[in-house]
Amino acid sequence: MRGLTQLIKHLLQPRLKRLDTVERVLGGARFTVADVGSTGGMDAKWSPLQPIANVYAFDPDSRATAGDQQVTVLPFGLWSCEATLPLHLTRFPPASSVFPHNQALLGDFLNADCHRVVARKEIAVRTMASALKGMAAPDFIKVDAEGADLAILEGAQEFVQSICAGIQAEVQFVERNLASPTFARIDEFLQSRGYMLLTLQREFWIRNNKAWGITSQAQLIWADAVYLLSVERALARAVELGPADRHRLLAKLVAASAVYGAHDYAMDAIRRFREHGFAEVGVADALSGFIRANVSSTGVELLRRFLHLVLAFVILLGAVFVSSQRKRAVQFARLSAARFFHSLYLSCARTGENRVAISDGAV
Repeated sequence: MRGLTQLIKHLLQPRLKRLDTVERVLGGARFTVADVGSTGGMDAKWSPLQPIANVYAFDPDSRATAGDQQVTVLPFGLWSCEATLPLHLTRFPPASSVFPHNQALLGDFLNADCHRVVARKEIAVRTMASALKGMAAPDFIKVDAEGADLAILEGAQEFVQSICAGIQAEVQFVERNLASPTFARIDEFLQSRGYMLLTLQREFWIRNNKAWGITSQAQLIWADAVYLLSVERALARAVELGPADRHRLLAKLVAASAVYGAHDYAMDAIRRFREHGFAEVGVADALSGFIRANVSSTGVELLRRFLHLVLAFVILLGAVFVSSQRKRAVQFARLSAARFFHSLYLSCARTGENRVAISDGAV
């Protein structure tokens, strides 16, 4: 049964082809990720970069786990300055926050009990800059801090301003935590510092009355907002760098783009660096080859995900009578189905003249 778990993990693992190309351009440098609010372990999307990455995982909740021996765990709370703050610990650990929970709002939804506070404790917080003093600066910051995301980014200003290739922040569209900032403030903070919004990985919540069906629209509550450094700001940084550091900057921007599937954006960055004389032809061609190798054709990807779906239901049938594996098999089947049908949707959702866009309005 352990073999089944390993098989499922292997099938769900994201992959990047020809990563050695990026490694050569980096020339021994590492791609450093600061993962803030890492309860439950590092996001699996970053696993393809593991051979070239350093990961710092921050979480002041003693219930948190890095989930990976290669991750450096830093049990610090982060903020915009040094302070002592109350941490409200919830039944579902990832929902814990230094902001009080807006129970009047949260109580309306099916997951209200996840936000039930079970304990409170005082924690010392510091800035990311002070926590990482003497350590490698982060090339990418991922923040999931239940309302504290903006304060944490403010405490990482020097990295945001001049080092990072990208940032993922949890943004909220309702005030889940009292007095915590919503999407507009975080978006303004990052866009004013040269980052462009790539995508919102959204979560919708269903109310207690359960009046929801396949044709229903649940309310958008929060999202992981993914930002990449704009090409214009990357070029402005490159002006101040030498040739090797320009190549490393471009390689890190390309690597971050590849993790999130921003292939067209990465190719544009490579072209612009080359046109400005900031990337040698050989380096630009090598990084372009890396991106092209990771752009899957629609037919091939649909076939691969369909075969995963078939395999998932075979595994599910085999695990029906094995209680220890049933939950894992069901989860694999659901994820496989979601991935296949999402890919099918994307293949049909291109719209506009000459199919130049992908629109939610396609359905």
